[in-house]
Amino acid sequence: MKKQSSKTTVRDVTILDNADLSRFIQSISQMKQLGRLSIVGLDVSSLPGEAFDLPNLEYLLIEQTSIRDLPEEIWKLHNLRFLALKSNRLVELPSGVGQLESLRELDLFDNQIASLSPSISRCNELTSLCLASNRLNELPATICDIASLERLFVNCNLLSSLPSCIGKNKRLRELHCNNNRLQELPRELIKLRQLEVISYHSNPLSTECQSWLSEHFEAQTL
Repeated sequence: MKKQSSKTTVRDVTILDNADLSRFIQSISQMKQLGRLSIVGLDVSSLPGEAFDLPNLEYLLIEQTSIRDLPEEIWKLHNLRFLALKSNRLVELPSGVGQLESLRELDLFDNQIASLSPSISRCNELTSLCLASNRLNELPATICDIASLERLFVNCNLLSSLPSCIGKNKRLRELHCNNNRLQELPRELIKLRQLEVISYHSNPLSTECQSWLSEHFEAQTL
């Protein structure tokens, strides 16, 4: 277990094996000021809730494990600003995510997520949402209510449509929706005046859709 600390307070912990996790839980009472926690490469299918009794945590990375769901205690981390749950086996993002009202970045790359809770809209500080390489076949319309959203990655899923209200995401700068099953994209995209990058290749888009996209987004297209 790697630590970076001052003389009295541990601020940053990286857990790299199951023994590290056990030692961490045993000393959790001394970790109340912890700001960053990374759990990487553990051979586990679940994580104990007591590992997240960390009221000051702002950064949490859980990567390359076999977990399929998350302990409820994670949704009580009200100071959390960055949450990355990459390359696990998660099958859903439950409604608890809506309790993370300070969250700025959420990265769920490379899981097995088939559904996204509509409560994601309550993360009203969220600027970056990565759902790439999952099994989503639709997005909740409430995603359009995240006024702060600047980057949205939904590439490499099973999407056949995007929410028609996406024009409400006025701050959106990047939209990555390539490698899906999209035949049409909502014309409301034209309302996104701050859009700098859009990626929609490797979709079975209609000729008409490709035409208006090229007309309006030629400079922004990847």
